[in-house]
Amino acid sequence: MGGKTLRFVKKHNLPIEDENFVVDKLKNSEKLQLHLLEAVNENQDYLWQQYTHALFVTTVEGYEDYDPIQRKNILYPAGFIFYKMHDWEQVNKDLVVSERFGLPMVKHWNYKAKLDSIVQGKTDKFDQMLAVYNYVRKNIKWNGINSIYVNPVFNKDLSKLYSRITKKQIKEKSLRKPFDAKLGSSSEINLILISLLKKLHIEANAVLLSRRDNERLNFKIPDPKQFNNVIAQVKINDKEMLLDATDSTRTYKMLNRNQLVDNAFVVSAKGFKWIKTKNIEPTKTIINDNLYINDDLSYKRKLSVSMSGYDAMDMRKQLNANGKASKLSDILTLEGLEIKSFKNANDYDNNLIINAEEITGKWKEQIAVKLKLKPKFSSSDFEQNIRKSNIEFEYPYEQIYNLHIKIPKGYSCSSCDDKDFSAYNNNAYFTYKTQQNNDEVSISIRIGIETNEFPSSQYENLRKLFTLAEKQLEKSVVISRNSDI
Repeated sequence: MGGKTLRFVKKHNLPIEDENFVVDKLKNSEKLQLHLLEAVNENQDYLWQQYTHALFVTTVEGYEDYDPIQRKNILYPAGFIFYKMHDWEQVNKDLVVSERFGLPMVKHWNYKAKLDSIVQGKTDKFDQMLAVYNYVRKNIKWNGINSIYVNPVFNKDLSKLYSRITKKQIKEKSLRKPFDAKLGSSSEINLILISLLKKLHIEANAVLLSRRDNERLNFKIPDPKQFNNVIAQVKINDKEMLLDATDSTRTYKMLNRNQLVDNAFVVSAKGFKWIKTKNIEPTKTIINDNLYINDDLSYKRKLSVSMSGYDAMDMRKQLNANGKASKLSDILTLEGLEIKSFKNANDYDNNLIINAEEITGKWKEQIAVKLKLKPKFSSSDFEQNIRKSNIEFEYPYEQIYNLHIKIPKGYSCSSCDDKDFSAYNNNAYFTYKTQQNNDEVSISIRIGIETNEFPSSQYENLRKLFTLAEKQLEKSVVISRNSDI
């Protein structure tokens, strides 16, 4: 144009050299977020201005929030530019002093009266933390929006001028507004939680993460826009815990299952760090199956199921919705069983307990006891011949099945073989152990996943593990007369 050619050269830019970036340049180029730090008024060339307008106007504060029409109307600051790609340390520093992130948590708002009532009579820091968490999760409803920022509702420069003239501290409304309205985004709710805990002198920091239903992080692109969620990290008596107060039915022991990620970014004035997010309470189902066989081979059978974590949460939601526990069939063979009672169906702080009994019956000469446990996964979940991508589980879990059989005199177990298989440094495991002591046979089974993601190289091992578990659990425990063995 006009006989001139303009050439823009990006050098020493790590993201562009990253092989993952090169695979999809068009998609990843939007993540670069190269920001104009300085403009010098030297070049007045119209063609230069026309070609560089979109880049130069990024100096405007809040530019990332402008829509295309607003960006187009920004005046061009003619000059040349200096680029800088932020590192994660700078990202942390910027967030700590951001009007939309760090500052709202330390500025004044009308919290004291309510906070005093929330923790009234509580002096222990853990009890205070729990009281604040329960208040926030039960009283401030999530509006369905995931974000890492809060909305600034006052101008920074005007607030400084106001404070200078009136000698009064400007009152923060970014968190007060959703607190009073009892409605907010994920960032507003959890930053309120952090703010209130800080007022109680409890160590609390914001943790940024990209939910599992969002894109994966690229560590070579230090840009907070890769994150779409914020939770709280709390430290009491050297014990760290992660909290998310956006769900009224979730206790402090659990995060949303989409928040279980390998890399989350802790924002702190003392310096950032990366952590793996995990729940305080594991997802665990323990089944105690007690079978009493009389000398005439009649029997009675009682089961007790104890559930925690996501398994208990999902079962409670079903119970409270329709009064049924049909999801129990996902982990138990319900044939012949009658559900007798539920305990803690509405007590989210304790394990959900389900009691069941089998209709009494009678065997003939040989006793074949069917196992009631069902594994969460089977061989049908691993039918691919070649796996190129990682294997993701919804959440780590453990199933424990303890079968105790009171056997008649003169009988013993004739099919009790131990099995043991593990994969990926015991991050996936299946154990089947038997023990006989006089007139009692005990079988202990454990199936578990310790991490929610496995590399593709572990696909075949996982297939072997769940195939073994499936076949072993299909076998009956055979109890025979000693003379027949």
